[in-house]
Amino acid sequence: MRKACRAVTGEEEAAALPGVKRVKLIFDVGTVVSDVYDSDSRGVGVLAVGATGAEAITRSRDAVSRLHFEITR
Repeated sequence: MRKACRAVTGEEEAAALPGVKRVKLIFDVGTVVSDVYDSDSRGVGVLAVGATGAEAITRSRDAVSRLHFEITR
């Protein structure tokens, strides 16, 4: 069954978080999507910095948690 991205919200909120340098949507509204099974099939990339690697990872995960993808079937 084909699925498509219907809407993406939270991009501005995610980008405004401390340490977040970039939020890049990899597919746009209307893009036909498949299940996520590797880094090439993900819907977003986030670049964040921190005082430690662990802090940068936490900030990236926080940013990703603010994003919501609405997928139609």
